[in-house]
Amino acid sequence: MNPISLSHKYNCTPLAAVFRFSFRAVRNSMKILPIGIRKSFNFPYIAISMVENAIKMTKKRMLNRIKSVLADRGKTNLWLAEKLGKNKTTISKWCTNDQQPTLETLFDVADALDVDVRDLLISNIK
Repeated sequence: MNPISLSHKYNCTPLAAVFRFSFRAVRNSMKILPIGIRKSFNFPYIAISMVENAIKMTKKRMLNRIKSVLADRGKTNLWLAEKLGKNKTTISKWCTNDQQPTLETLFDVADALDVDVRDLLISNIK
């Protein structure tokens, strides 16, 4: 899960949501460990790892606005996948900025959504 969807789930900031989600995952995984192992479990190390992962997740660079434009147009990832002949997982990765489409594909997305290709990109000028 990404920090934004977690923040909606836990109704808090993205960074706080990542900590809550990570802590719950660690706590739940510790429940299945035998008691002897639980006592020797290196929790400070896990806490540091959770912080490092949270920082990596929040530093992810947002490059495209495909998800926003889809929402503005009232379209879904599945609709775009069918329109472009791509896998829905690929479209999902584009929408979450885990992967980026090629320039040629970005133009195809713009045509499918009937928008200027520049509307699909986040400006580098602040």
